[in-house]
Amino acid sequence: MEGESIEGIDWDVPFVEMAKLFPLCVRHKDQVEATFMRVKSRFCDEVLFGDVVDSYKMLLDKYRKVINKIAFGVVRFCCISCVKL
Repeated sequence: MEGESIEGIDWDVPFVEMAKLFPLCVRHKDQVEATFMRVKSRFCDEVLFGDVVDSYKMLLDKYRKVINKIAFGVVRFCCISCVKL
């Protein structure tokens, strides 16, 4: 399964064409569910928690920096406003 690719597939499919797949999925519900579970399981097996943790820490650090800048700006604005009064 690794390294699989689907050649010759036009992934830019209009919604109307996708809607035609729904009745087919209903008729073959068991096969669709089984395929979905295989894909889901494979995806979950390949996702590494460690990769997510590093990205989350980086995002959290950026968030904290922005919040500190906003808080400092609000305090500074209030101090300048109070002095002018």
